[in-house]
Amino acid sequence: MNSEILQQLALAGLSPEPVCAGRAPIELAWTVDPAEPVLDSRVLLVLPDLHLGESARDEVARLERFLKAVVLAKASLQARGRALSVCQLGDFYDARSDAAFRDAHRRIESLLIDELDTRFCLGNRDWMWSRSPPDWGFTAGRLGHSQRFCRGRVFAFHGHQGDARVDTLLDDAPALWNALGSSLASISSPADALVEARIADWEELAREADQGSAWSEGAAPKAPTPFRAARWCNFGERPARFRRALEAARALAPAITNAIRLVLVGHSHRPGLSWFELAGRVVPVLDAGSFCHGQSQFALVEEGRATLWQL
Repeated sequence: MNSEILQQLALAGLSPEPVCAGRAPIELAWTVDPAEPVLDSRVLLVLPDLHLGESARDEVARLERFLKAVVLAKASLQARGRALSVCQLGDFYDARSDAAFRDAHRRIESLLIDELDTRFCLGNRDWMWSRSPPDWGFTAGRLGHSQRFCRGRVFAFHGHQGDARVDTLLDDAPALWNALGSSLASISSPADALVEARIADWEELAREADQGSAWSEGAAPKAPTPFRAARWCNFGERPARFRRALEAARALAPAITNAIRLVLVGHSHRPGLSWFELAGRVVPVLDAGSFCHGQSQFALVEEGRATLWQL
């Protein structure tokens, strides 16, 4: 796994350790096929929910130290001819975007945007930015319901689209599922705003016993796949809802969804690794946990491997 980022974190006095569940590290490996890569030569850093505004002061300070170390690692990677991409999976702020509030976190914004050129997904806490983006959100590709990397082979979105409440709010209305799929595929649809408001403007509370814990163990894929993991997780019905939304997107934009090899999500604050089948192939889903509320988790992805880390 990428040594530059881990070395710079250690030099900053931060000690990343693999995130484990049932004593097994939450990591994904796959057979590298030059003819059909998942990534390319880049390193992808994945930041889950930050919830700035709810986070304690020491958590924000740790985040700033973390990002400064990543900036140094980026320079080291570039010197070796490798790129670093950064994706934040949504719930960046905690439902606030006024200038006075953002001033308190301006250094975090500067590191993520000016230094690391981060791309952001819209979460259920900050979905309103789709209608009234912050100033930095007007840069093309900076802010969206989903983010795509490596010619669309890596597909990232917040993850609230897989919550149980979606079944109740969207029911079996094909038009609403199509609108959800079109928003994930970044295709404008008149129904997008209605659907996003329905599924995002509420809070599905986790059981206290589940908060901060990893997902329970689940079944491994039975279909042939180059992906392997020491422990697959049980995400309940979330993967089926992800698949349904992406199947709807596939009907509208098959070139986008047919390219997907790996999905990255946050939202649950519970790290884990699951999968679903799409377009005849196994698609792993990596839940990157959270970087708030006592957790400081992140994912590193490069060709052949994806790992979860905790500070």
